[in-house]
Amino acid sequence: RWALGNGSSGIAPLAVSPDGSRFALGYAPEGWMSVQAVADGSVLDVLDAPLDSIDALAWSDDGSLLVCADRRGELAVLDLASGNARRTRVDWRVPSNGRVFVAVVDGLVLAAHEGADSIVTWSAFDASAAEIKQIPLAGALASSMVAARIDGAPRIAVGTTRGSILVIDAAAGAIARTIEFASSPIVAIALEPRRGLVSAATGVADDARRGTLFAWDLSTGALAGCVGLGSSPMSVAFSEDGERLFVGLSSGELMRYDVARDLLLPSIGGPSFRVERMAFAGRGRMVVSTADGVYTWNWADDPQASRARPARWPLASEAVGKRPFTALTIGEVGAAGQAELVLAVIDRDSAGVRFYAGSGNEIGRAKIEAPMPEGVALSIAATDRGFMVGAGTRILHYAVRRDGDSVRADLLGASDLSMPARGVAATPDGRVAIATMCGDDGLSPTLVGLSMGATGEPELEWTRVLAETSEADATRAALAPDG
Repeated sequence: RWALGNGSSGIAPLAVSPDGSRFALGYAPEGWMSVQAVADGSVLDVLDAPLDSIDALAWSDDGSLLVCADRRGELAVLDLASGNARRTRVDWRVPSNGRVFVAVVDGLVLAAHEGADSIVTWSAFDASAAEIKQIPLAGALASSMVAARIDGAPRIAVGTTRGSILVIDAAAGAIARTIEFASSPIVAIALEPRRGLVSAATGVADDARRGTLFAWDLSTGALAGCVGLGSSPMSVAFSEDGERLFVGLSSGELMRYDVARDLLLPSIGGPSFRVERMAFAGRGRMVVSTADGVYTWNWADDPQASRARPARWPLASEAVGKRPFTALTIGEVGAAGQAELVLAVIDRDSAGVRFYAGSGNEIGRAKIEAPMPEGVALSIAATDRGFMVGAGTRILHYAVRRDGDSVRADLLGASDLSMPARGVAATPDGRVAIATMCGDDGLSPTLVGLSMGATGEPELEWTRVLAETSEADATRAALAPDG
């Protein structure tokens, strides 16, 4: 930790030189700058700033010039060797708490501020073409900005207040791609030229405890990975070699992620996918229900995939929606001996379970021997014989079998609990099950264990109170495969 300067209002902007050996600090509102060594923090130079106040700083591509901007709409370029400066004005006035952004790419100065509807460009290093131009943001308002040379061309990435990212061709002065993905403003953004990635961090409005870090492929706009953050993000930056990603959090923590290992993880969908429920079906397969429909994916096909591309289950999204479901594996069918994957969905309206084949066709129904009025919690879990259902205070176990082109379910047994079950879970062999019971009506949340007899009838084995309070609520539990 180094003590830096003596600015009465604290340090405003910071920028690291392109070769990584120096960093520049601007002090506001004193209007002076320091250049210091990254190795030990020693002061290499103290400079009178060309502006009265400094709210943003950037280095030129060769590290010989510093560009600064302030909230009053002033831009300046300072030659570090001669001390000469060039200035210009742009038509903006930023609130005292608003951020200002400045970047330099291919000798072009780029500037914006929080809430701006355009990016300012200034050919500051070319006296014959030092005019101010603007790149409109197509109705969006900027919340962050960064620039870099990607695949031989200068690119600007602008995060917006509506949660989208605009990728701009700086040479053409036009938006090349729009990535729509979130409803929260983009707090910070970074570009990684080697992999062609843009990474953005977004926080949840009025909640400093949560945030998310995303990465996209610039060439396709496809989501490449995402990581949940334990606190609201403030800044994000890639290491020079592109192998690490650093995130500064509002909690005061600096997080370091390995890009390949931590960020580009196998995952399904993306921020707009909105997973409602999911279930594993054995042999690496899983089923995911989203607001957009139902999808299947087999992790065993490519466990190293950076981004899963799930296959859509061809049935209407309203067939599942937010209803509890599980994935059943029935027998060994087909010429290749593949186990058939069947979706079992609880349908409260018909007080039963509907079965859907991989074709999306309904292939059977089963009546559940328990009341299912509105307000009663329903849950379902697969077993080796079929499935278990939690409906109110009843736990029921059903065997499933093929009957020609249809699927049938036969009740093996039921067990009654002292309180309504919120969720059920079972081991793959169906020999052990657990159920969570809520803490309503002055009762404490409780976990119960069940075993299956030789006939498959669930039998209560033990009960454990989870918390001595009726205000807590146990909603879900999971069992390891070995019980």
